[in-house]
Amino acid sequence: MYTNPNTSSGGHFTPPPPPGAEHRHVNGGLLFLFSFFFPPGANYMYMGLIKRGLAAMCGFFFIIFMVAWSTSSSWLITVLFAFAIPVYILTVIFDGFNIRRRINAGEYVEDGVAGIISSILSNKKLCLFILVVLGLIFAGSILGFALNIIRRAIPILIIGFGIYILLKHKKPSA
Repeated sequence: MYTNPNTSSGGHFTPPPPPGAEHRHVNGGLLFLFSFFFPPGANYMYMGLIKRGLAAMCGFFFIIFMVAWSTSSSWLITVLFAFAIPVYILTVIFDGFNIRRRINAGEYVEDGVAGIISSILSNKKLCLFILVVLGLIFAGSILGFALNIIRRAIPILIIGFGIYILLKHKKPSA
């Protein structure tokens, strides 16, 4: 049974490497190329973290989809999603270089979506930004729904008011 000395001293738990895992070295120049000239997540795939790379790419394309979707609703939401693209890209790039440092130091890095989620959750500013964007989307949806109801009700109200005026001012015939 593997016991980690860091867990008893209050440190974080590092899972043991799988049997047969050898020490790898990740080339910084190639990681730079994969980080800056390919979609986010290609840097993870270069390091052998396929699940993490696919999750990062899906997140990136989801943000692009949200930018395209929000263009029909509000310019503010579109700008916020557009601003999220470079923030997301930089988060993936810096996390990739951090993982490279850990791999080159001989530490085992587990592949999976949980790694990306924990990286995002550990960045408090990014979490705050995501919560603000989601709150604005929700508020914009509610406001848009209410405005849509009012916009559709205005012609009915105008017609009803016109009928009321016609009936009110109609002189009774003798």
